[in-house]
Amino acid sequence: MNVLCVRRLMKLKWNNLQAFVHVSTAYAHADRKYVKEEFYDCGIDYLDLEATLKWLGDDAIEKLTPDLLKTRPNTYTLTKALAEDVICRESGNLPICIVRPSMIIPAWQEPMPGWCTNVYGPTAFIIAYGKGLLRCCLADREITADLIPVDFVVNGVIGAAMKTANDFIHRRRSSGYNSSGDEESLDDGIEASGSERSNSPVPVFDKKSSDQEIMSSETGRKSTKIQIYHINTSTTNPLKLHE
Repeated sequence: MNVLCVRRLMKLKWNNLQAFVHVSTAYAHADRKYVKEEFYDCGIDYLDLEATLKWLGDDAIEKLTPDLLKTRPNTYTLTKALAEDVICRESGNLPICIVRPSMIIPAWQEPMPGWCTNVYGPTAFIIAYGKGLLRCCLADREITADLIPVDFVVNGVIGAAMKTANDFIHRRRSSGYNSSGDEESLDDGIEASGSERSNSPVPVFDKKSSDQEIMSSETGRKSTKIQIYHINTSTTNPLKLHE
């Protein structure tokens, strides 16, 4: 699903598309010690992998999985990395960006403090701790769990979409594609991305995002510039929509 659905979306004809935000994960490249806001080669061609998996049975796939993962923790991170590769190679000239949130937890403020829709993963831990059901647990002092409230992520996605749409409009104007010249920026009247509008103590994402020019595998032409934004608690440079 993480790979094939993205490929199908890339093949759709998008009339009047203003922005496409692909939600990846900050752990898509968890096999690396440091992850910057840029593309990384995952070492596997998703087209070859797709063709191979079509004729392999479940038992064969299970045996093959460790060789595919190598140092990756699970298949989720692998498929997320492959999905980014799909975006990189097949997005063409779409107004597209990628956001990489870390571990998503219940809301900080919006729509209300503590709002959530499931009790999986870190959410279950937080609820159990808050209710006094969990008094202790095993932990590694050298490993920090990067937890980000869901409303931070949503606001970050909205901000990234607006920035992507504006950049696309400006590129069309500068290339002479837009002849009317009367389109207004989508961020008129908007002061900053979601984290600052909600008075968040932690910025949403880094403005030092990568501007990637990637060759399209199908057209052989350079795709539009693809920006990548990390949405996590360690970000220090908020992206302001007026900048």
